[in-house]
Amino acid sequence: MNKVVWKFSLLAQGEQAVKMPKGAEVLSAGIQREEAVIWALVDEKSPDTCHTIYIRGTGHAFTGKEGRFIGTLTLMGGTLVYHVFDGKES
Repeated sequence: MNKVVWKFSLLAQGEQAVKMPKGAEVLSAGIQREEAVIWALVDEKSPDTCHTIYIRGTGHAFTGKEGRFIGTLTLMGGTLVYHVFDGKES
């Protein structure tokens, strides 16, 4: 099994499905060229599935299904602060 790190783009919205290979391990979240992204360790030969990624702003309500904390993103010079969580594969 050969694993590699891939980057996936995110939308600045509360909940989204991100298509990535089955069994992907989301490593971190960050900003690259003013775009929100996550990096994941993947087996590129695995079939695609979806991870639910949750983005919550500071002070926003939680539902309890957000999953594991991945990282904090700051945009617009720190004006916008988002916290990224990895839900489960679907």
